[in-house]
Amino acid sequence: NLSSSCLIALHLLADISNPLLILRTFLKIIDKHHTYLYKINDTIFAVMFLTIRVAMLPMLMILMYEGANILFIQTLSCSFILFVSFFWAFQILLIALKKFVTANKVAER
Repeated sequence: NLSSSCLIALHLLADISNPLLILRTFLKIIDKHHTYLYKINDTIFAVMFLTIRVAMLPMLMILMYEGANILFIQTLSCSFILFVSFFWAFQILLIALKKFVTANKVAER
């Protein structure tokens, strides 16, 4: 069933950026947020999150909704995942914009 496969892929893709988030949090806790590893991890996390959760998940949800025998609770839970993903994508974009503006101010000095 296509909708079942899409649902499984949806949940797996939603969690693929979690190891990077955990590493990011760990580096912050041990006060290593100024290291090169943190900056690379931060960038990869943002790109993966935005690419997978904002670009790919809506496409999978459309495929899932077109399938047969979709339960309302599946639709509701996937919509909630998408809403949370868009909320965090907005937050990530705001953080990236802030870093970009800060970097430009430092470069102008």
